[in-house]
Amino acid sequence: MNITPFDYLDAVFCNKALYEISFDRELADEYRLLLVKAASRSLIPDLTKMDLASVLPRGGPWTQAIGKSSYFGRVLRTEWHELLLIGAVSIMEHTSRGAYPKYKAYAFPIEHPPSNDLHALARLVAKNRFQEAYDWSSTITPGIWFIQDLSERAYSVIEAGVLLHAAKQYLSNPNHIFRSLVLAEEDLEDIRKTRWYWPWTLPGDSFVMLTSTTISKHFSSRTREWLDDRSRVRRTTAPLV
Repeated sequence: MNITPFDYLDAVFCNKALYEISFDRELADEYRLLLVKAASRSLIPDLTKMDLASVLPRGGPWTQAIGKSSYFGRVLRTEWHELLLIGAVSIMEHTSRGAYPKYKAYAFPIEHPPSNDLHALARLVAKNRFQEAYDWSSTITPGIWFIQDLSERAYSVIEAGVLLHAAKQYLSNPNHIFRSLVLAEEDLEDIRKTRWYWPWTLPGDSFVMLTSTTISKHFSSRTREWLDDRSRVRRTTAPLV
């Protein structure tokens, strides 16, 4: 049985969040967005699908990341609420053309981040290499980390390390942003102050993102230039494991 990041998310966060958000493609080739609120709790006013436009995957392109997945944490700000989203994205190959993203997130009150549950998620991801992930998480510093292509088992150590680092960060900084792998150029908008401003600037030290050259080489020349500019990006290399 192939266990997906969404299975791990459900195992840890189901019935604990205010909302469950999922975004997928139907057999009829149309996108489907579901917003399910917890039966016991809700916000006033209630969250709506219109509120989700800024956090859902958009146009891609996605083909450079087929078969890849990423865990993420980011803040959803609406007119009335601030929520912390913890979720995952997987890039699926289309049956006849290109690729598309499959997305799931759980929404929590920003003042109550699920740090303990992120710790539990990291244990599931790392499996029997949790201690290695824990050791590596203590070496993570804010910035964009470049990783080489690793085996799935080796990458799970790094991925779990990012989750453990996030769990610790959320104890004091609910605005922390993380992505265990940047799958598309649009993912980098999480750390831009404004979407259309160039050169992009960074909002302090409250983010950790991983990327790889096999994916980033498909980004626009402007984005690659920005990623290569050490004066704009803390560029460090994750250890091989």
